[in-house]
Amino acid sequence: MVEEVIGQVWSDTVRTPLPSDGEYQAEPFATAYLEYASLAGLLRESGKRLWFLCDPLSDVPNRPLEEHQRFYFNTLVASLMFPEAMGYEVLPWPERIFGAVPAEYATVILSTARACEAIAQTGATLDAGAEGIGMLFSDSMTAMRGAPELAPVEDTLALGIPLVNAGIPLTMHSLQRLPERALPRSLRLLLWTPETVKPLREAELRALAEWVQGGGWLFVVGGANGYDAIPDMAWQQAGQPTPIHWLLQMLGKPLQLETVPPEPAPPEAWRTLGVHGAEPAQGVFNRRWVDIDLSDYRGQTVFVRFSDSIPDTGWGALLRQARLEADGRTLVAFFTGSPAEPLFLHTNHRSRLNANNERFADRDAFFVYRFPLPQARAITLRLELAQEWRLDISTQPPYREHQVVSTRPDLPTLRLRDDEVITRYQTPDAEPFYTYDGAPVGLSLRAGRGGIVLLGVSGRAFGNAYGGARDWRTIAQYVCGLAGVRYRERARIVARRGEWVAAYGTYRTTTLRGTYLDALDPRLPILTDPPLNPRTPRLLLQVDNRLRNGGLLHTNAQVLMRHEAGGQLAYLVRGPEGVNGVARFGLRGLQGRVSLTDTLGNPLPHNAEREGGTLLVRWNLSPDGQVLTLR
Repeated sequence: MVEEVIGQVWSDTVRTPLPSDGEYQAEPFATAYLEYASLAGLLRESGKRLWFLCDPLSDVPNRPLEEHQRFYFNTLVASLMFPEAMGYEVLPWPERIFGAVPAEYATVILSTARACEAIAQTGATLDAGAEGIGMLFSDSMTAMRGAPELAPVEDTLALGIPLVNAGIPLTMHSLQRLPERALPRSLRLLLWTPETVKPLREAELRALAEWVQGGGWLFVVGGANGYDAIPDMAWQQAGQPTPIHWLLQMLGKPLQLETVPPEPAPPEAWRTLGVHGAEPAQGVFNRRWVDIDLSDYRGQTVFVRFSDSIPDTGWGALLRQARLEADGRTLVAFFTGSPAEPLFLHTNHRSRLNANNERFADRDAFFVYRFPLPQARAITLRLELAQEWRLDISTQPPYREHQVVSTRPDLPTLRLRDDEVITRYQTPDAEPFYTYDGAPVGLSLRAGRGGIVLLGVSGRAFGNAYGGARDWRTIAQYVCGLAGVRYRERARIVARRGEWVAAYGTYRTTTLRGTYLDALDPRLPILTDPPLNPRTPRLLLQVDNRLRNGGLLHTNAQVLMRHEAGGQLAYLVRGPEGVNGVARFGLRGLQGRVSLTDTLGNPLPHNAEREGGTLLVRWNLSPDGQVLTLR
């Protein structure tokens, strides 16, 4: 019988690039938050003890230290947002950490371990945006990665990430657990992406239907795919073409569904402009300016596609800047990753920006710029290129652009330019709010005391488009209104765990009022009203009350015994050999005299620095134990 479960999230899962607001990039905090939320949702009310694990070091070799720290801090802070975890596995492989990472990072890793010890089994008070919004996940998500088609998990994550990045504490709920475990009463709106989240049993959809009839609102984003037609699927066995049909039947609602697949330009519409060469070119040693004559396309709008000429090597086209010149005049000039680039980037199909803001497209990735060309005698496109590039041109876009138009003035028009799918829905007594070619794509209808909202657009469409995150949140706000949820974004997500604070800034800087110790800094500095900057995780200890008396504020050493009385403080501490110990003390009522000895009383070297009303002590840790005394 399983009594305890370890839920693992670490740097190599949260570094996975995802479509987010027009770019294909890592979203470490939001991804970690959703993964930990899924683990918490899976074990909620199960009676099993849940541990959270995160790893300070990525499995990917030769990455910069700053990257290891960034992913670790984001993952760690995300894990501390969930009081469902009763414990933390902080060092799954300590032998590969100590002695392998720089001294200051090792100091911080131990500091976070001590913080996790203090936080474990404490409750949490959350300061965040709108509550009562959840999302379904399913065991099917990891299975649908091959034939009959790829069902991208991005359809789900591309909807969750913009909400978390707007400070909304999204909860995750297992579709497979619904028959045995009722959804929380606080949940008012539940998101479902049926292209990736499939039911495995009738009882799962039956429980979902009962929740809707009891007053919940279900927001279905997406439609059908090739997996729905597999004869062995539960809904096929029940005589229904898709899980959506099956659910609507349970609610007594007939449904008609029509899929509009993406329409790629035919291969013959593209003409090759150039290739880097016949031999592999791994790295930027072949960086050069490439001039492309576009004079034959004067007066037309062209689409220039950058792709990988040797997909097997994974060193595809890398672009730094582009210039469009006509009759000696510069019409367009931009660097990749600059604010000007989105004006011309028509389709970004999994291309990414590297640390230098250079855009690259490896393997099956590509990106396409759109250039309206003037009536000029000589037109030249100048490109600073490297690696294994291939350039193609067409007067057609890579995919036919579809416009999904709202029937409401407060909702945006959606423009689909990639491999997204549109689904037309029809059901009686529904209120449409989006249409495509005059047919409903978005509609809402009541069911019992609750309701269902259908939006027939692939979730990844909101990640593929610049401004897509804003558009998705606008739609989510509208649907929240239908469900009776007061939609509210927040510039931070803050979990107070006793005196500890796990905080993440989302879209603008806010201030955390009070006096805090920074546990992610090797010097454990004291901060007054620290800022919470966008995309920045923080782990802080509030010390306003502790500073009223002298004593230990925080240390990265394990404290085995302590004696605090009569103006003298003594601590028996230990830690891994070769790691720097650090401790910060409040000095009220104390002289600030420090001594450090081994357990036999032999003096040991240490360093003490007085800073305001506190004292920072540093020394070399030992697993044999040491006595740290302060008078």
